[in-house]
Amino acid sequence: MEDTLQRVFAIIIAVVIFFLLPLYIAFEKKDDISYSLALRITTNFVDNVKSKGYLSKEMYDNFISRLSITGNVYDIKLEHIAKKYNPVIYSYDNDYKQIKEKFDYNTYKEQFENGQINSATGIYKNLVLAYELYEVRYNESNIIEALDLNEQIIRRVEEGTSEAENYKSVNRDNIPVISGIYRTDENKALYPMSKGDEFTVIIKNTNTTVASILFNTLTFGANTGNDTKVYINYGGSIQSEEYRKTVLE
Repeated sequence: MEDTLQRVFAIIIAVVIFFLLPLYIAFEKKDDISYSLALRITTNFVDNVKSKGYLSKEMYDNFISRLSITGNVYDIKLEHIAKKYNPVIYSYDNDYKQIKEKFDYNTYKEQFENGQINSATGIYKNLVLAYELYEVRYNESNIIEALDLNEQIIRRVEEGTSEAENYKSVNRDNIPVISGIYRTDENKALYPMSKGDEFTVIIKNTNTTVASILFNTLTFGANTGNDTKVYINYGGSIQSEEYRKTVLE
């Protein structure tokens, strides 16, 4: 009986060493190749967006299509961090060394031009117009929705409808507000970004690869629940604004 158990155990070890282990190594190498390919595709896509300063539906669809050749299914997240400048009015002390109060420029524009602001808390002079920098984050659903909407507006303009009326009549509360409609040479909509904005792409595979299945088999499920083989987080600053010459008047 003991000899039988030893033989069974020896057979199992032999199967693991001579069949499952080489198979696992082969599929693990395949995952490494998929990661390298996905990394190159993602960096090329992001660098292209950064150098042009915009994203088009064609660029995005091509990115998705190229990722599919890696054989994995991905959760893809896009993020655009827009740099915004808000005009504000500062009221300084007589030495212009300390700020006494801050006011919204749009609200107090006329009083600022008169050199004095009367508010509920007092009378303020020594006024200086400045700009505060703040950030607005847009995710992939915001970006794609903006592209789809601008595509619709371009189509309506082609049909002879006023762009201004279409543009102003749409509820854009949840998507980026773009000053003007921009398009490619093929008359497709663009999602423009400004120099200094940040654009980032994060991809993560959601499927379980063969290497993960084999590893869980060999380790009796020690790695169950952590099947991520491809995780890429790549982004950078927008460097150009090539779309400026394509504005649809």
